[in-house]
Amino acid sequence: MSDSPKWHRYLRFWRVNVAADVDAEIAFHVEARAQELIDAGAAPEHARRQALAEFGDVEGARTVLRTMDEQHIANARRDAAFTDVWQDVRVAVRSLRRSPGFVAVVSITLALGIGLNSAVYSLVDAFLFRPMPVANGKDLVVLAQTEAALYGRRAIRRSFRHEELAAGASVRGRSQENDGRLSNRLASSSSQ
Repeated sequence: MSDSPKWHRYLRFWRVNVAADVDAEIAFHVEARAQELIDAGAAPEHARRQALAEFGDVEGARTVLRTMDEQHIANARRDAAFTDVWQDVRVAVRSLRRSPGFVAVVSITLALGIGLNSAVYSLVDAFLFRPMPVANGKDLVVLAQTEAALYGRRAIRRSFRHEELAAGASVRGRSQENDGRLSNRLASSSSQ
């Protein structure tokens, strides 16, 4: 039978210990039959052996009983869960019938929230995450300058004037290898 003490089966809080219950049941039946044989006058060792022999295949019975009990527990849990869900749905429907205005306000609020959320995420996806639909979109850069010398730690970014961009474009057009000229020229024009 089981090596654990019988009081261990009472320490179960979350699940039923099917193995301990089956072992205890088999032990009860074997002990009860052995006690009957002892009361009839048989020796205790002989009574226990005869009770086990009459019981038959203990391991086979243990396996079958465990399987049956586990299936029964699973069915009982599933039935209890469905019963609880069905009862919750019925209570919710009764509550919603009593206050149709509240249902309308909640439904409209949810619809607006979901719609606005999907619209904002669609815009964010379109403008921030997808590449620009131009040739070599990954090579696009933002040109701006900061005037940290004038404003200290709170540097202000500003766009370039047309003349500065034209000067940069002419440098860029002359030499693809010398990208440093553009930044040097723009840096010198911003310091003037």
